[in-house]
Amino acid sequence: MSQVRLFHKNKIWSMVYSSDDTMNLVGFLITDEIPMKGVVERIKWLLNGREDSIGCNYIFMEKEHGNAILACLFDEDPYYRALIVPIPVMIDLLEQWATVCKMNPDEVIITYDQGKFHVEGKILNDSNGRSALSSH
Repeated sequence: MSQVRLFHKNKIWSMVYSSDDTMNLVGFLITDEIPMKGVVERIKWLLNGREDSIGCNYIFMEKEHGNAILACLFDEDPYYRALIVPIPVMIDLLEQWATVCKMNPDEVIITYDQGKFHVEGKILNDSNGRSALSSH
């Protein structure tokens, strides 16, 4: 099981923990590469039927043989630590992210286990000083 923890403060997402290199890429995808308004566009790109790639600031995403490949632009061999998942799994991650973010959480934990992502949001202190959990 791999995880990445993201923290939201002053309308900015930052990665505070990553269990491994591939989840580090997921963290950068979410925090730096795809703003919330970009989720729909990225899903459309994933579904467009072409095998191509899209680059961003730090990572790139490529489509090949029904898979989404997430890799670092700056690695000498970008595929040595790449995350390779079926396109529907990547779409599910993006959809879960969008759903959880609508709940305006303070913290999000993304877990990848047995070929599936799970996105969980936490509101650290609500108006009554209690913690709350939102999950998709």
